[in-house]
Amino acid sequence: TYTLTFPDGDVVTVTVLVNYLYGPAPYNYRTIAGTSLEFEDDSSAMITPPSPVQFGGGSFNDVFVGSNGVISFSNYFYEYWNQPLPTDWIETLVAPFWDDLQAFPGSAQNVFWEVTGTEPNRELVIEWRDITHCCGDPSATVKFQVVFFEGRSDILFNYADVYFGGGFSYADQGASATVGVQVGSGAAMQY
Repeated sequence: TYTLTFPDGDVVTVTVLVNYLYGPAPYNYRTIAGTSLEFEDDSSAMITPPSPVQFGGGSFNDVFVGSNGVISFSNYFYEYWNQPLPTDWIETLVAPFWDDLQAFPGSAQNVFWEVTGTEPNRELVIEWRDITHCCGDPSATVKFQVVFFEGRSDILFNYADVYFGGGFSYADQGASATVGVQVGSGAAMQY
């Protein structure tokens, strides 16, 4: 965090987000009932968890979740045409599986979120549950989640199923997806 003082007396505080590194973590998929975001194809919604989310050393009250396997702290984002990170389309991006995905409103094939645990050790879990590759077979699905931890900037990507199969097997295991974290338009870590 930097404080800038200008000649006219204006004072501005700026927080520069710290880039991420990736590494292995013990597998521990969170089972949640969750609240459905009731996404249709190419949708985005804002959620406000009970405590700010720590991201890259900054603190954010609102989280923007997109149906195409993305989360942002900058703004709504649901772009289906994924590209390498960093992207200049959005400032911040958490991309566990950025691809052209499709959710179905009113069904269990959607994006769900839930806060688990008790203060000060709560977790914000966002899960893409049984999502299809766009315009594909609704039975060919993937399931993955992102976990944010109260009071620290760690991010956990969990993958329960990354095989679409059938006519979309070319996208299995994230073969057509972008995976990574971006803290600014010029700073990202792509897996």
